[in-house]
Amino acid sequence: MDRKPIKNFDALKQQYLHNLRVTAGELRPLLEKIIFSAEDVVMLQEILHKMAGSGSTFGYPSLSDAASQFGDFLGKESDVGDPRFIQENLRDFFGVLEKNIAEKTAQPVLVSRPIVSVLKKSQHIYLLEDDLDLAGFIAGELYLEDYHVSLFSSVAEINEAVYKLRPAAIVADIILPEGPEAGIDWVKAINLSFKPQIPVVFISEKGDFQTRLDAVKAGANFYLKKPVNIEQLKHALHECIHNKPYDPYRVLLVDDDRLLASVYKLDLGNHGINVRVIADPFEVMAAIEEFKPELILLDLYMPQCSGIELGQVIRQWPEYASIPIVFMSVERDSRTQLDAIRLAGDDFLVKPIEPWQLSVHVLARMKRARMITVYQEQLASEVVHQKRHDLLTGLPNRNFLEEEINKVIASLDNTGIRATALLWMDIDNFSHLNDVLGHKLGDQVIVEVARRLASVLDRDDFLCRIGGDEYALVVNRLAVDLDLSRFCQEVMDLFALPFLIERESYRITISMGVGVYSSEMVSAHELIKSADIALYHAKLNGRNNYVLFSGSMEKQLIRNLWLESELRQAFTGNQLHLVYQPKYSMDGSELIGAEALLRWQHPAAGNVSPDEFIPIAEKSALITDIAYWVLNACCQQIRSWREQGITVPPIAINLSTRDIEDADFIANLIRAPLNHGFDRSNLQIELTERTVAQQGGSTVDTLTRLSALGFSIAIDDFGTGYSSLKYLQSMPISLIKIDRSFIEDIPDNLDNCNITDTIIRLARNMSVDVLAEGVETQAQAKFLESLGCQYLQGYIYSKPLDPEQFRALL
Repeated sequence: MDRKPIKNFDALKQQYLHNLRVTAGELRPLLEKIIFSAEDVVMLQEILHKMAGSGSTFGYPSLSDAASQFGDFLGKESDVGDPRFIQENLRDFFGVLEKNIAEKTAQPVLVSRPIVSVLKKSQHIYLLEDDLDLAGFIAGELYLEDYHVSLFSSVAEINEAVYKLRPAAIVADIILPEGPEAGIDWVKAINLSFKPQIPVVFISEKGDFQTRLDAVKAGANFYLKKPVNIEQLKHALHECIHNKPYDPYRVLLVDDDRLLASVYKLDLGNHGINVRVIADPFEVMAAIEEFKPELILLDLYMPQCSGIELGQVIRQWPEYASIPIVFMSVERDSRTQLDAIRLAGDDFLVKPIEPWQLSVHVLARMKRARMITVYQEQLASEVVHQKRHDLLTGLPNRNFLEEEINKVIASLDNTGIRATALLWMDIDNFSHLNDVLGHKLGDQVIVEVARRLASVLDRDDFLCRIGGDEYALVVNRLAVDLDLSRFCQEVMDLFALPFLIERESYRITISMGVGVYSSEMVSAHELIKSADIALYHAKLNGRNNYVLFSGSMEKQLIRNLWLESELRQAFTGNQLHLVYQPKYSMDGSELIGAEALLRWQHPAAGNVSPDEFIPIAEKSALITDIAYWVLNACCQQIRSWREQGITVPPIAINLSTRDIEDADFIANLIRAPLNHGFDRSNLQIELTERTVAQQGGSTVDTLTRLSALGFSIAIDDFGTGYSSLKYLQSMPISLIKIDRSFIEDIPDNLDNCNITDTIIRLARNMSVDVLAEGVETQAQAKFLESLGCQYLQGYIYSKPLDPEQFRALL
């Protein structure tokens, strides 16, 4: 049963003196003994242990010294067996004990003065911060803590005010309009004028060693790194002003000497520390669970188990293993002290300990322990934040996206009042842009794209960065307010204006797939899947557009995946072959060449259109495998015809973006004609206008090199891309091919007639020949001839021919 606590030191000293008399009575019978039992020796050791640790604390230093000497003697097992030595030492110790009891001249107990904190209402705080939004936020939060905050944005303003009215504390930024360390310099100056110094809490974006050191030298009480943790700031200000923690420290004191523990508890309480005293080691774990101490003071010698053993048990609980443990004992043997620290402790204090000394030690350790706890909580919070957010843009990531979509779906009813859509998008050709700009500037593009996308968000919408150059925008609005097609176009329009990166202008576009929530969807997975499939189709459609998901798209995706898998087998399964589309002069009198076209005859699916499998190949590495196969097959065919004595006009092969970028392929292209025994002029290279535009300057260098080696260069699908005239003019182009989309309805479509006329004029100015694709009627041929077009390709003269048919034509 707990005794009634004693609430002042004088009463504790009187109680201690009473205990000394009781102890003298217990020892007096032992003075007459000749032989001492093991129980007698244990009783003596317990009494001496307590007195050695408490005598000086209560003002009886000679008693502590005598108890320590006698205790050391009893600790030497070789001497304990001789009762004469015990009797002699016991009489000496008893004499010291009686003398202290008789004289009643104890020295004063050295204790701490209670902290007197006058809790004034509306403590005045000066805040020096030039970020007015942040300053306003901090002031509002501190106002709720009953602080009165005056805001200053410059050193000159606060310097004038501080001499008129001394504040309770100052919260100061370091980087100010006056300089990168203006806050530190000013605090250092005013600390020379004010005694005692005004408490200062620095807040800053800077976290380097030198800045922190300068802050310490200037007299900083606390240094908080931005972004400001407002709770940490409140705690720091409270400690600066009131000299005690915002929340009382919690200390568990485990000691079987209840009277000594009471002295320590009273002194620690003067510092605002909440102390729980436990005398029975078997009650410690329950007390830890209930009290949740931030520090444990643990006596080394207790009945039933040692302090080291108890400390080891505490350390076995993962949730308690980080609580600091400080051992206290009269033990002066360094090996025992080191064992205590090695096995369970963080520190070791040797009794007797003056109460004020213990308080200073505990306060210092508690402050550091709580600071570490705050930092650990911040790190844990940052880890949680980073788990759900992107480091570069600060946007939520995919983890957040799935969680939030699931919440949205769970909250939606079947009334159709709200509409939820997911816009899944990525930056077109970002990998190439990143290679050109470098990763640092590429990151700027990522951030700028995020900024533009965020500009269209409504209150319940949210934007996430999924990774790389992918983003997801969730639109969650009233159905009557959402015109989804209009909103998607609004997003696409964000990229109409160029991006300014390092004073250079770049046109950046996005492709976007859109999934719409339906009642059949039970989780975020279905909505994300639908939007991702739609994005896949947006890319197949040429990029820089958006596609709304439909059920047929999933079937198409499954077919595309199957085709990709089958295409890998087609190279070795004799499924691929080439046909040759003849090129003629405008009147059909002269065969000027042909274009090699790839065909795929699948054993089960039959003829697979190039319009279907080429886009699939372009999205994977298969497009370069195809280029190698086409180059080799075409060169073999040209050699075969030549060996038959046939004169072969230039044969064109189509190359993709990946082919032009592949140095190994270009090297193979250069060698291939010579390896097959014909001149490079027999092989023409066709590139789409879009390929030219995407590659820019690197394409110019490659094509210039190929042209110098004897290859002729043609631009295919001209008029459908967005190539720069600057690049076209600098390229060694010998032929421009007008895309069939402009030919099919001339001369009836006036717009197409004008476009075609413009292209032919452009080619003439560039001294480049022109060929029209897809010519099928005499009316088309005559109109083209009237405009000055030299060549054509189309069913008007010939469909694509297999090798034997083309040989016969030759």
